[in-house]
Amino acid sequence: MRVLFVTPRVPFPTRVGYQVRAVEQLLRLGRSHRVTLLAFEEADAAACEAMRERLRVERVVAADGGALGRGVGVARALISGEPLQSGLFDTRGFARVIGELVAAAPGFDLVHVQLARLAPAVERALPPALPRVLDLIDSLSFNMRQRAERDAWLVGRLAAEESRRLGSLEQALLGRWDHVTVVTERDRLAIGAHPRLSVNRNGVDGERFSPGAAPRGAGSVIFTGNLGYFPNVDAACWLLDEVWPRVLRERPDAFVRLVGARPHRRVRHAARRSTRVELVGPVDDLAASLRASEVAVAPLRAGSGQPPQGAGGARVRNPGGGDAGGDRGPRGRGRAAPARRRRGGLVRGGGGEGAERPRAVHTALTCRTRTGGA
Repeated sequence: MRVLFVTPRVPFPTRVGYQVRAVEQLLRLGRSHRVTLLAFEEADAAACEAMRERLRVERVVAADGGALGRGVGVARALISGEPLQSGLFDTRGFARVIGELVAAAPGFDLVHVQLARLAPAVERALPPALPRVLDLIDSLSFNMRQRAERDAWLVGRLAAEESRRLGSLEQALLGRWDHVTVVTERDRLAIGAHPRLSVNRNGVDGERFSPGAAPRGAGSVIFTGNLGYFPNVDAACWLLDEVWPRVLRERPDAFVRLVGARPHRRVRHAARRSTRVELVGPVDDLAASLRASEVAVAPLRAGSGQPPQGAGGARVRNPGGGDAGGDRGPRGRGRAAPARRRRGGLVRGGGGEGAERPRAVHTALTCRTRTGGA
């Protein structure tokens, strides 16, 4: 089968969750199918060829519509009522590239597109009969609705309006695309049941992220993720401002590292005013950083999808195996559950925002010490 795989940006360097998902999907599709990757981002021929060899696909094409084209697209979306973020991709230059690829012989049997924000631009350039699959990954309307509840007043108002527009777009896309996927049941419920909507979860490379036997730093805690993404910004700042001082009262030897790309200024400021905190930024080998830590945390209070930090829900995770946390419902809020000891020195505790999470971090550290880091 000949597949046109369309993404918002080139997969490398891999900095955000949808890039990780795209890499894994492309590597597997390339084993059995003839895949062309189209990314909405400028990249030179040498970079595209390197990515083609690394991903084992037939071709890599990178193109966008330029700053002017993106500005015109956003203005058009503002007037038409479409999400503003979809306007960033709705450029004539990008549509022209899609049209040329689809029209060229021998053509494609299937188009696979990542994210709702790309779908309007792509579908306008496709022939009606060409089968198409849309990987929403998460419900962006649900994501933006939660941001509207937590962000500053003006940004919150803008997020609420964008959430409304995205919700309308998600419903419309369900009626126009052959199949649509999300990564969690929570996102499926947020969008609403539909026969064309199904859950296709993220996978984890068990070999690469295996715990390993190397010693871990005593008292070491790690938070990983795209540090410019609002749910991670909110989680990291809440961790440092509300949770971390309580952990240090019980474990003054503990220290936390924030690992991830694009750290937001709020994260940088929170790290500077906190004690025993290191803002590491991006690393080449995330698995090695996780293996060097006693406890990994992902205290997410907002967002959607399946965060790479933990398979859904807000949780405290011990890299040696197991976790402490609770799943969140469609509104993204958990309830505190009593913390309890778990075999292997792990604690499953509350997803609430009170004392349970600091206690879960402290207990996970304590249990690892008592069990000799098993």
